[in-house]
Amino acid sequence: MQFKTTAAGSRNARNRVPRGSYAAGQTVSDVQFTNAQMRLTRIILPAGQSVEITTAATEPALLVALSTITLAMNDGAPITLRLGEEHWVDAGRGQEMTNAGAESMELLRVDFLTPPSDP
Repeated sequence: MQFKTTAAGSRNARNRVPRGSYAAGQTVSDVQFTNAQMRLTRIILPAGQSVEITTAATEPALLVALSTITLAMNDGAPITLRLGEEHWVDAGRGQEMTNAGAESMELLRVDFLTPPSDP
């Protein structure tokens, strides 16, 4: 994956972080990696539970489905994402998302900490 944001002289994100051990039924927001360019957070949300996704004024986020999920959004219709599909959250936004599926879901949240790079 190539990010089109300013690299900020950061160390490389080419590593694999093993999934942690989390209690069943637990809502999890676990930062897996961070540098000057991005922050990667694993989010686990049990069925029927909600999470608030809030972005800083200059830092948009990309949510990537790590399983097939259905999210009920506080500002619109439910969305379904299949493994690997993504949902963009603009900078300076807050969205409450509820796991509308029957099973626990997992997302990878990528916060972009640097501005877009010049083409």
